[in-house]
Amino acid sequence: RGVALAEQVRVRTVARQLEAMTSGTARRPRDHAIWALARLNPERAAVVLPPLLQAPDIGVQTAAVGGLLSIEEGRSATGGAPTFAAARALLAELMARGAAAPTADRRELARLLGRLGRTDERTRFLEKLLDDGDASVRRIAIGSVGQSGAVELASRLLRFLSWRDERRHAREALASLGDAVVPLLAVTLDDRSRPLSLRLQLPRVLRAIATQAAFEALLFSNLADDPSLHFRVGTALGRMHDEHPALVVDRERVMGALQRRRDVITMLRQPWLDARAAVGETSLLTRVLGDRLDQSLAISFWLLGLLHDGRSLRRAHEHLVGNDARRRAWALELVDNTLSGEERALIAEQIEPVHTLLPPGDAEGLDRHLELLTYSDDVTLRACARRVARWLGTWKEPAREDDMNEQTLRKLFALEGVEIFAQSDVDDLSAVAAVAREQTYRSGEEIYAEGDPGDALFVIVEGVVDARRDGEVVLTMHARESFGETSLFDGAPRVNSVVATADTKVLAIDRRDFLDLLADRPELLSGMFRVLSRQLKSMVVEVAARRGTTGEMPALSPSAARER
Repeated sequence: RGVALAEQVRVRTVARQLEAMTSGTARRPRDHAIWALARLNPERAAVVLPPLLQAPDIGVQTAAVGGLLSIEEGRSATGGAPTFAAARALLAELMARGAAAPTADRRELARLLGRLGRTDERTRFLEKLLDDGDASVRRIAIGSVGQSGAVELASRLLRFLSWRDERRHAREALASLGDAVVPLLAVTLDDRSRPLSLRLQLPRVLRAIATQAAFEALLFSNLADDPSLHFRVGTALGRMHDEHPALVVDRERVMGALQRRRDVITMLRQPWLDARAAVGETSLLTRVLGDRLDQSLAISFWLLGLLHDGRSLRRAHEHLVGNDARRRAWALELVDNTLSGEERALIAEQIEPVHTLLPPGDAEGLDRHLELLTYSDDVTLRACARRVARWLGTWKEPAREDDMNEQTLRKLFALEGVEIFAQSDVDDLSAVAAVAREQTYRSGEEIYAEGDPGDALFVIVEGVVDARRDGEVVLTMHARESFGETSLFDGAPRVNSVVATADTKVLAIDRRDFLDLLADRPELLSGMFRVLSRQLKSMVVEVAARRGTTGEMPALSPSAARER
């Protein structure tokens, strides 16, 4: 860090210390010192660095190459043509080895190409490294595309937005390319032939770029698209404007978007009320309809925040959907005093009253709504509607090409009613279903033992399992119950063993897959925490009540004893 700071603020007086560090043993500080010396004292670097081209360590070699070529290309010093020719020759040799070079050499070369100035030859080689068979090389190459400003390779980075280990690096590299890459991102954001998992990353990239062009790419994105993508676009717009209030907002576009949010709520509110009456609050169909209403209302307030004080309006939104009548009245008054008449007209239907305050509708009306919902452009809503319609006998058509993957759909409905996910959006639940693995166990088979690594959460699809500690059964669990939740958060060894007591089918959610989902869907964690918080409160109330009755601290009930 000290070397980087010295280089950044151009502290030339540390050149002697930097020269001493070039022969040190700490690898990264030594390599950074070589680069910093070339920048801060190029005349001395032209003398010190040439011998390092013969060093046995590839990191020293590439740093020396980079330092010398940066001097030559910046014309900061004249150390003689042979000095720079040797550096160019070594770079050419390293590039000529290509995929045959050791992995460590390819990593250092990828890092070097990011710091050097761009040339056609270097960019072509960097493109090859994006296809390297080693993930660590690919990640460095991705970062080097952004660092070197190789905009021509931006389209090659897009695919990595769907790759778990490369996703973050691709987002950062694309963002570092700035406005030059915004047209590509805008086209990709609107391209429905691209995987949704890729397009869901683009609002974060555009928000990181944070220019007027990036802001407009979000504001003018596709009008008819996936609801979960709309939600991400809306939140990215609001947060970007909070962070950069000087961004110019197209009021007409915002008003049009508010109109579409109102239309969505008008279209889905009655189906949601009738679904609550017909199939219950916990049905996935009811939940996804509720999610769409919640999202549309939230987006409306994010949009209004582009025209007014965003933080105040979002606080008003929180109070409007809350349970405190006085705060709700305050929020209504703030909205009335802040918005124009035209804006109030667009939001009034959504908040007076908020849909969550309405009673269930008519169960008999669901059939009529299903006729439309089964043809919805919303993939998740359509899948849930068709599943319910098949159950009711009103949808008898075979699976279609536009249907959700049947295996994912089966796992999604296996998660319906599982308490740990009861507060999660159905879109997040679909993402969990996509990574969950189906496993079967025979009666008497151990699922995991006490002390095993805590690397997965399990959901029982069918069957029965016992949780045991020290040979004693502490809990028996059945279908739609889960176990091993704590392992998702801390990865600690198992505190008990779990054994199938009947032929059992489970969904296993690996901790690594789950953490990857959280990095992309932090709202998934908030839903789970709401459930865990409620469980903890119930346990505290139960313990307090029993202690008040007996005067002693009781043992926990089986539900409280479950591994969390």
